[in-house]
Amino acid sequence: MVADRPRPGVTLRLADEDYKYGAGPILCRVEMVIEPCDYGDDLTWWRVFGKCAKGTPEHHGGWQGRELYIRGPAFTQEI
Repeated sequence: MVADRPRPGVTLRLADEDYKYGAGPILCRVEMVIEPCDYGDDLTWWRVFGKCAKGTPEHHGGWQGRELYIRGPAFTQEI
């Protein structure tokens, strides 16, 4: 069963385990939700495009656009 489609326009604080191929905690402003993905772990992952940065909303090294896979439960971590 696919979880409710997350909405674009949210900013998320993501830990390593919240996104595929994570390399440290990041912030992600989701601009487009592309599709749900199944990695066989009983969670719905979402392929999204967003602007990402390391740091805090007030202090970060700049936003960079990228496509990434975010696990469904991470969408509750809106800031």
